[in-house]
Amino acid sequence: MVIRKNLAIISVGIAGVFSLACAGANDENSQDNSPVIDERPVESYDVPTVDDFEIEIAKLSEQCFGSAGCNVEFEIDVSWSVNLDPTTTYRVTYEINGGDDSYIETIDVFGNLYSGKLEGFMSTSSADAELEAIVTSVRSS
Repeated sequence: MVIRKNLAIISVGIAGVFSLACAGANDENSQDNSPVIDERPVESYDVPTVDDFEIEIAKLSEQCFGSAGCNVEFEIDVSWSVNLDPTTTYRVTYEINGGDDSYIETIDVFGNLYSGKLEGFMSTSSADAELEAIVTSVRSS
């Protein structure tokens, strides 16, 4: 909160004469002394949940070996639908289903950026297998 006050200024002239000037002391047009309130909106941030994140999977390569299945190299792209605090790092853990084994990884999200292991490799039972990512937890650190 900013409070404005009238100020009295005392100065000494070259001839040693004292003068007193009051800024707005008897001025009918002077500013009033009421507090000035900052009315800019305060930035608010959301507390994210698993439902606020989406992870897309893109296949980079796929090698299939008949009935033995396929090896798939993939990358992920993360998006979120909430306004995150840029000073907080959120640890987002996700699981990829559709492969022969489970694949669990965690990435860090901060502000509008994310980092971590963004590419992966897994085996699938066939070329028709669909990989799907599910966010399983979100925690701040």
